[in-house]
Amino acid sequence: MNKTNLLTCVLLLSTALTVSAQQRSRGQARQNTRTPRVPEGVRAQRNIAYVVNGHERHVLDLFVPDKADGPLPLIIWIHGGGWQNGSKERCIPLRKGYTERGYAVASINYRLSGHAAFPAQIEDCKAAIRWLRAHAKEYNIDPDRFGVWGSSAGGHLVSLVGTSGDVKEFDVGGNLEQSSRVQAVCDYYGPTDFKVFVTTPGYEKHGDANSPEAKLIGGAVLENKGKASRLNPITYVTKDDPPFLIVHGDKDRTVPINQSQLLFESLKVVGVSGHFHTIHGAGHGKPGFDAPEIETMVLAFFERHLKSKSPPLGSPDASTSESTAIEGPARNAQVADGKVSVNWVDLYEPHIHDEMPYRLMKPVRFDSNKRYPVIVSLHGGAGRGTDNRKQLRGWNKLLAEEQRRSDYPCYVLAPQANRLWDAAHLKNIKDVVAALPSVDMDRIYILGHSMGGHGTYILIQIDPGYFAAAAPSAGTGLPRTEEFIDASLIKDVPIWSFHGDNDKVCPIERDHKLLAEMEKLGGNMKLTTWAGDGHGVAEKMITGGDNGSTQLSSDRCDREPDFLKWLFSNNRSPLQNSEQQERPRKQNKGAGVPQEILDAYEARVFDGMPYRLLLPANFEAAKKYPLILNLHGGAGVGDDNESNLRNWSAKFVDAAWRAKYPCIVVAPQAAADWSVTGEIVPELTESLKKTYSEAWQARLEKRNYPPGPKSNGPLTKAFALIDHLAEEFAVDTNRVYVLGHSMGGAGSWNTVWAAPERFAAAIPSAGGLLPWKDPAKFKHVPIWAFHGGSDPVVPTGFTREIFARIKEVGGNMKYTELKDVAHNASRYAFSYEGDEPEKGYVTQYSSERCDKTPNVWDWLFAQRLDKR
Repeated sequence: MNKTNLLTCVLLLSTALTVSAQQRSRGQARQNTRTPRVPEGVRAQRNIAYVVNGHERHVLDLFVPDKADGPLPLIIWIHGGGWQNGSKERCIPLRKGYTERGYAVASINYRLSGHAAFPAQIEDCKAAIRWLRAHAKEYNIDPDRFGVWGSSAGGHLVSLVGTSGDVKEFDVGGNLEQSSRVQAVCDYYGPTDFKVFVTTPGYEKHGDANSPEAKLIGGAVLENKGKASRLNPITYVTKDDPPFLIVHGDKDRTVPINQSQLLFESLKVVGVSGHFHTIHGAGHGKPGFDAPEIETMVLAFFERHLKSKSPPLGSPDASTSESTAIEGPARNAQVADGKVSVNWVDLYEPHIHDEMPYRLMKPVRFDSNKRYPVIVSLHGGAGRGTDNRKQLRGWNKLLAEEQRRSDYPCYVLAPQANRLWDAAHLKNIKDVVAALPSVDMDRIYILGHSMGGHGTYILIQIDPGYFAAAAPSAGTGLPRTEEFIDASLIKDVPIWSFHGDNDKVCPIERDHKLLAEMEKLGGNMKLTTWAGDGHGVAEKMITGGDNGSTQLSSDRCDREPDFLKWLFSNNRSPLQNSEQQERPRKQNKGAGVPQEILDAYEARVFDGMPYRLLLPANFEAAKKYPLILNLHGGAGVGDDNESNLRNWSAKFVDAAWRAKYPCIVVAPQAAADWSVTGEIVPELTESLKKTYSEAWQARLEKRNYPPGPKSNGPLTKAFALIDHLAEEFAVDTNRVYVLGHSMGGAGSWNTVWAAPERFAAAIPSAGGLLPWKDPAKFKHVPIWAFHGGSDPVVPTGFTREIFARIKEVGGNMKYTELKDVAHNASRYAFSYEGDEPEKGYVTQYSSERCDKTPNVWDWLFAQRLDKR
């Protein structure tokens, strides 16, 4: 393909790619996950064996859109990992949304070097391709339109697949009547000539006897030149090879860029269509490889070669291209008009904190004796990435103008995200702000447009007491975005929202609905509607416009018409620091978790909810595992993704425990009590309160439970998280359990009350169930509850009441009351091996249905939904 054709494809597709990226669902954007969430309307077939009675690694995942006009082109992802690690679970084409663009996607596992030496790896890749071709009709796949894509070791294998289409020695096993040829190859920084690789200055360590390359062929490369030659994709290049797209960073310290150069030149010599793209400044992977221009280039390549059954116009000889490089340092600093002025861009200094890129503009004429406000600027979907430039939008340019900087001296912090804004981003933002000199912590402001407006609403809900004011522009989400704004949480935050009434991307109706809710609550919100405008109204919040009309939610609103004057006049209100649900909870007060515990659990985020994940010690992807939902107590409330690991979380890390009880442990973090979206709090009249126990009457006198339905309940999100993990891993859905202590014990009770059909068993410690909820609803759920007999925090009577009710209805509950134990029942509950009557630790049973197994873990893992 010549340069003109390729660049034309890139330009034509760039707009489509940006819009498509913005339209992905909230649940799909996130997240820090190994396997992307499968989009709606896509069938996921996981762990399909492509070799009969083969190795455990002979499996693939297949994702096929349900609706298609005909057989679909297929993109096959081959993972990297030095041929000794890696998994099909991290499927890049699925994460990049190719199933939503009319492609089927497959991701394959192959035998690693620890299982078998080369050529096992290429034999497996070809076996998977032949299997897919043999079953193409069954899965509505076009057998004549197969593409492969891989990075690093996966880049090597896809290149070898591409050049060895006519090499019969690598085609072994079943489905030999099928071809293992492919029609397009996308190679990210894969090795192509191993002798040159290991003799390149600075890369000699790859020639060592214990290097990944040596493990692949069974000895050092230079001592096994014949074997090494068989590895080389360039060994097999012929003129009938498929088109190649090759991408490499010129700062790659793992695989030298000469490997891609050699492959490109070899293809060019024989007339194979190819394009070689250099990313200046990029290393072995991102940052750089997930930039929009690279994503657009890859999409253009597959569109050209897989979306038509006819070959591309032009001969192979005419469609080769020279290598190209991304231009200089300011190449990606795009704003509304697609360009930036280097002068103003330079005012925003580039930094990175904990892998979060950000730009910072400091106050003009900085004086260390003064205190300065901070504007946190959240970019929209077009700013996503890791290049640390694209997040500078049109309003950042306006804020950098000299007169505005002089009138309103402040810091402007512009972080960059590659997914929807969530609690992990907020934590990093807070860290950056805390480290700045001379900051006025009572004047931290936040604004953003589109995805950034959505993020503004999200972050002020996570911590409404942190921001002095917020300005979301077109921030209510896409039409299919779930409801996500709880007005009661942010009613005391001064908010000025902006929206075009003709916005087709993020319709204005949700802002209208939010304003109405704010009016009922007496909240502090202004909404400016731009008459006749669509989605592109971001800069108008700074400049204003003559087509705007502003509505106020209450008399609390500041009527100042100038946006920046309004913004900088706001200081944090004491009201913002009070919890809007039940009671205030200090954030992250349980920090200080031992490092070895933190290291054992993987830190993740799902749909804005931080969580920690612990897989079995010897995890096997194809094996089903039980799952424990581990709910923290009040000390875990926050967003640091550390405090949620309470003391009993150490039990799950113990080597002996993990060996005996292999399971998946997930520990989400809530910003408030473990409630469920939609659950109704009744109006607690005095007559109703008198029907409750004395313990609950006393509790209700101390705490406020506003009547009406709950919104944004953390448990609802936790349930969705379990569903998400069940898609990512082989979760045994007949053995999903919940446990927790204190607030987490109450959350465990609320979990089985809200979803008794989902959970096989529960272990609530020192918790209680709100008195208007009937425990009879979960009488069939096996429960083992623990409570200290002298608990001064959560009355022991709370659990006694539940046990009495379950006993009354013949339910399945064990109750162990721990004599003289205070509010530390978790120390006993999660290591309980049997009663100790002499200490007053005795278990009661609600009925003969109860399993009397004395060890708490033996009891838990014996419970199954399908045996209930």
